[in-house]
Formats: sequence, structure tokens, C-alpha cells
Amino acid sequence: MDGARTGWLADLALPPIPRAIIQDCCGLLDALAIPIGRLEGEITGLAKPDPRVQALMALPGIGKLTAQGSPWVRWVLQEAAQTAKKSPLFADTDGQLAHRRGRNIATVAVARRLLARCFHILKQLEVPPESSEKARTGRARVFA
Repeated sequence: MDGARTGWLADLALPPIPRAIIQDCCGLLDALAIPIGRLEGEITGLAKPDPRVQALMALPGIGKLTAQGSPWVRWVLQEAAQTAKKSPLFADTDGQLAHRRGRNIATVAVARRLLARCFHILKQLEVPPESSEKARTGRARVFA
């Protein structure tokens, strides 16, 4: 067992069978640490050179995996919304919608708003300087 992660389990007074089950499960976690570390390294390598990833990670709940894209984008955004709805940016909306429509609908709404913010951040990064709103009208656009 990895002492840093599971050291507290070693101190528990358990009968032999639950102790064996815990040791087996910790062994599986330790075995998975190598492939998980490799995949996290690949994700980090892909995310580092992309300024869009860094811009999206400024949003609450968005990490390297969420900002990198995925075939399971809805699921990942639902997970990101679980973190984002605790942020002051989304907490009021989540609370009001959860009270009116239920917790699940509120989480989907936060995920949708998070996705909309991601879209606007990426759109702003793609706008060439000569065709920006400021260049055409003399005013800069502000996104809340």
C-alpha cells in the first residue's frame, strides 16, 4: 500500500478478512497509478502549448481534461458543473434553480452556462486584432 494515500487505513483495527480486502483494493489502486500517471502526463503535454486551455482553466470547475475536449463532453461538463456551482459565479443561479426546478436541472443549467462561457472565451481568443469590435466601433466588447 502507498503510505501517502492509504496510511490511515493501516492504522485501522480491522478483522483479517476486511483487512485483506482493503489491502487488495489498495494494491489495485497502486497498480493503476502508473497508467493514470502516464495519461495525465499526455494530457498535460497536450494542454500546455494551447493558450485556449489556459484561458478556459480560469473558469471554476474547468481543468486540463475538461478544457482539452472529449467525446464525453456532456459527462465531463456535468462533473465540472459540480465544482462550478460552488463558485460565486454560479452559486446564486444554482441555488435559485435547485429550489424551483430541482437539483439535477440546476446542475445541467450550470453546465450549460459553463459551456457558454467556454465558447465566449474561445471566440475572443480567435478574433484577429484588425476585425475586433474595438477596431470597428471604437468600443471594446465586455462579456460577463
